[in-house]
Amino acid sequence: MEEIDKLLAEMERISKRMEQLERANNLYKNRQAYMQKKPWQIERDKRTHRVANKGGVIECFYPDTKEMTGDEFYSFVKDLSEQEDLNKYINEKLESYKKNKEKETD
Repeated sequence: MEEIDKLLAEMERISKRMEQLERANNLYKNRQAYMQKKPWQIERDKRTHRVANKGGVIECFYPDTKEMTGDEFYSFVKDLSEQEDLNKYINEKLESYKKNKEKETD
């Protein structure tokens, strides 16, 4: 009986190790596939990620935009971009960020 328990424990240990190795192998394959992507594919993926994150920020501050269709949202943003005071404020902020970024790299 003791021998069976040892064998079962050993089987469990080996099974867990196999799962770990399978996960590591999958990570390796995914990384290998990523490395084989063309530069334009990598840039497209980065852009998609960036756009999705920024869209999420807009939804966070303006939750009602979740219910808008694509055309409605485009119109909403277009209307915002035509507000002179808002546009001035945004451009000042962007310029400030740009200057701070340049100072950091100097």
